[in-house]
Amino acid sequence: MNKIFEEAHIGPLTLRNRTIRSAAFESMCPGHKPSQMLYDYHTSVAKGGVGMTTVAYAAVTESGLSFDRQLVMRPEIVPDLRHLTDGIHAAGAAAGIQLGHCGNMSHKDICGCVPVSASTGFNLYSPTLVRGLRVEEMAPMARKFGAAVNQAREAGFDSVEIHCGHGYLIDQFLNPYFNHRHDQYGGSLENRMRFMTMCIEEVMKAAKDDMAVVCKMNMRDGRKNGISLEEHSIPIAKRMQELGVHAIVLSGGLVSCTPMYVMRGEMPIQTLTHYMDKPWLKYSVRACGKWMIPTVNYQEAYFLEDALKFREAMPDMKFIYVGGLVAGDKINEVLGHGFEAVQMARSLLNEPDFVNKLKEDPHHRCGCKHSNYCIGRMYTLEMACHQNLQEEIMGYEEAKEALLQGYHVVMACYCPARSEARRQQMIEETGCSDVEIMGLDLSNLQSVRNFVDQVKAKFDHIDILMNNAGTLETGLHTTVDGLERTVAVNYVGPYLLTRLLLPLMGKGSRIVNMSSCSYILGKLTFPEFFTQGRKGFWQRILVYSNSKLAFTLFSLELAKRIKGQGITVNIADPGVVNTKIIHLQNKLLDPLADIFFRPFIRSPRQGADTAIHLMFDEGKEGQTGTFCRSNKIVKLGDKYVHHKHMQMLWNE
Repeated sequence: MNKIFEEAHIGPLTLRNRTIRSAAFESMCPGHKPSQMLYDYHTSVAKGGVGMTTVAYAAVTESGLSFDRQLVMRPEIVPDLRHLTDGIHAAGAAAGIQLGHCGNMSHKDICGCVPVSASTGFNLYSPTLVRGLRVEEMAPMARKFGAAVNQAREAGFDSVEIHCGHGYLIDQFLNPYFNHRHDQYGGSLENRMRFMTMCIEEVMKAAKDDMAVVCKMNMRDGRKNGISLEEHSIPIAKRMQELGVHAIVLSGGLVSCTPMYVMRGEMPIQTLTHYMDKPWLKYSVRACGKWMIPTVNYQEAYFLEDALKFREAMPDMKFIYVGGLVAGDKINEVLGHGFEAVQMARSLLNEPDFVNKLKEDPHHRCGCKHSNYCIGRMYTLEMACHQNLQEEIMGYEEAKEALLQGYHVVMACYCPARSEARRQQMIEETGCSDVEIMGLDLSNLQSVRNFVDQVKAKFDHIDILMNNAGTLETGLHTTVDGLERTVAVNYVGPYLLTRLLLPLMGKGSRIVNMSSCSYILGKLTFPEFFTQGRKGFWQRILVYSNSKLAFTLFSLELAKRIKGQGITVNIADPGVVNTKIIHLQNKLLDPLADIFFRPFIRSPRQGADTAIHLMFDEGKEGQTGTFCRSNKIVKLGDKYVHHKHMQMLWNE
């Protein structure tokens, strides 16, 4: 039974289904205020079918800021927040906002003062000295939470989520690892809950009876001497219930000490440091990052075992599950245990329309690989799924040029909801609106066939087909069709797409296929090429090279086979382009690649230039079967022009 699309009830709030975009930090608020990027992302998730989307971490006061690109609640941003909630509501979703204070997780340069915490000390995370809150400061700080709730209501939010976990200020009082006080706010658990109680009482008073109140808390910290489940976290949850909180989000981990206990998997240190602008920080984290941020193994629904203990201990309380949900089957399993709703972040970053896809296919699994590249860039740039970035950079340039040339443009996108913002940007930049988006997952052959059926139902001819997709996987991933994913996206999917669309093409039509100079490293062996990318151990660069060799050989063979129909087929090599694909995630190769390739790295527009000329240049009419780089034909050796596997690739 599909429980996902049942209504969820949280206090006075009813959600259209039981999915919530969790309050994962977006890093989309320069100047500590909402941006167009924040609006585009949350409205795309709302349009993608989620029940509620939660704007992440809004500090209740300036001293609660931990990053430059975070929200801080204040009256002057209420109109911009209202614009955001209006957009979310127009798409049918509820709007939530997470409110909190980071405590010692900051620096004077960001929060404007010496960071405060439960106790005085030194925080290596920033690094900085930290001042313990004085007793007379407790009540005014708690009132800041209530004031933020009132501002959230004025801005049109339906729900507030109070952050009581992950080592932020409220958790710093709750947690014996941080709290070393000897007054009425330290010592026993009852004393350590006193500040949380004050804050939640102010929140409930401000929320009245028309706003849902959710609290996020830790079940465990993932380290010794901190929060434990039976001794601390279940009594804390019971106190929240006594205070009238409508639902509790069950999480775990400390951002400063055990961040991968929160997110699971490995922190991509090279990506994290790539964006850092302080050399001393960049190289110290590169040297010590693996020790500072140890890996915690990922598995689906990784918090479920602990969360079920709360369901058993507090059967009358509404709990929201978060942690490791990427597939419809597992979400339904979790909801079957009695959780009121589920929260997701990376699934909805990878596919903002993930929930709509679950409606079409209850067994759908999103394409998130848990590489955590999104986390690595989040601390410096906006959060983004690296799988979507290249499609929205070079492909954007090619599509924009087609629009300027007067063509009706169909953007075939892995994530249509996320790409809508790009489409709108394209319309604004060109003044042309003749562009549409259709969903296409090249790793799924049925998706390719569905896309072709959609195109054939709407159009009777195609003038130009630009195959631009490319992926460089982080590990061996097998698709639903039993193919290695790099091979599926870079070769098999475009191969099938092109052959199925050929009936719509005729004299004067052009096909341009994006390859790579890395084809020279390729070596094809069968059947291993299709199932694991290469014979022997999996290696991402060699598998990528094999996929580009196969696509190059297919393009040459296709050009020969359809030359008599007046359809041209050419191959574009973009060179080394500044996209996600050049970050190899190798502690030895990345610095070397940066040193040796930096003088040759091209912008996305420069990388797209050769393909654009092949697509539109009148001088290219009749040119077919060529491999081009920098707008020049590159002569390929006989071993490629007459490759022994060319026929096999076509027939397979």
